[in-house]
Amino acid sequence: MKKLIGFWLLISAVVLASALAANTLRAEPIAISVDSAGTTVTLYTDKCSVEAVSNVFYRVTWTERGKTFEGCYTISNAGIVLMYFSEDKTVAAAPVQVFRPATGI
Repeated sequence: MKKLIGFWLLISAVVLASALAANTLRAEPIAISVDSAGTTVTLYTDKCSVEAVSNVFYRVTWTERGKTFEGCYTISNAGIVLMYFSEDKTVAAAPVQVFRPATGI
């Protein structure tokens, strides 16, 4: 009986690990902002991959004139999205109200 329980615990752990890995590989956009010039800022659920920062936690992309910049963001208690883009060391801020839910992207 103990072997059977151990077997099912092992199977459950493998299934859970696979589900978590699949979720990590498939980053979901959660919010998007597009201005009148067509600049698009997209906030994602996956963790920031820039090692230079430790207090901006999630991934953000900024697309402008056909070029996409990768960065990190966090949301302050005041409702401000704080973003950092390592390529050019740019810092940007925007109120959460300029973002809409990213559904169907």
